Amino acid sequence: MKAKKHFSQNFLQDDEIIQRIVQVMAVQKNDRLLEVGPGKGALTHKLSLQCEQLIALEIDQQLVTFLTQQFATIKHVHIEHQDALSFAYNQQKPFRLVSNLPYHLSTALIRRFISARENIVDMHLMMQKEVADRLLCCYGKSRGWLSVIIELLCDAEHLFDVPAESFYPVPKVKSSVIRLAWKKDQNFSVAWLASFEKMLMQAFGHKRKTLLNNFSHSSWTLKKEDWQKMNIDYSQRAEQLSLEDYLILHNNLVSTHP
Repeated sequence: MKAKKHFSQNFLQDDEIIQRIVQVMAVQKNDRLLEVGPGKGALTHKLSLQCEQLIALEIDQQLVTFLTQQFATIKHVHIEHQDALSFAYNQQKPFRLVSNLPYHLSTALIRRFISARENIVDMHLMMQKEVADRLLCCYGKSRGWLSVIIELLCDAEHLFDVPAESFYPVPKVKSSVIRLAWKKDQNFSVAWLASFEKMLMQAFGHKRKTLLNNFSHSSWTLKKEDWQKMNIDYSQRAEQLSLEDYLILHNNLVSTHP
């Protein structure tokens, strides 16, 4: 079975890496797992030995047929022919999520997972190392708007790197496995989070520009004295602000521009 480039398929085939993922997840017998992009099912098989139920979402019909045959006798494994971007995560019973994210869909999928966070216990995600580094970056050029969202909502941890040779076909990049667990006592409404995300996208809209410039052509126009009142240096770039700075900024924007 050949990997399909249009699905960004690189099949995990390293038994040692597979076993490490299972170990760091510490799957319990009563766990419900959801795997996005099971590939040929190497990790799926190992996880199925540990859990109560496993749902695997696969968009490739050829792989769905293959996996359905492979797991035909394992009744608690369900192979779903689904697009992970449109799957109704928020209509499932609470589950733990595991995935080897395709590079070009990483951001879009993580946003979908965040929108269903009330149904997701935790996430163990494998992705291109560069993407993982950006997601977990709290300061500096690698920081982006999604990094701030992750810092706000998650206890995030880099677990280990995965060499390119662990996949077939061999990709040109290394991968990393990270864990995202939700912080406790979150009371952010859907509307508040959408507003916070809108502000972040404005701040990071042109990463080479200063905050003052990025907010000079938006509905949330801020004058120099507004920044001074917040004690935030408007000559900085978006990646230089802390999470606390962004919470102060958003609170100010909401109060002055409802």
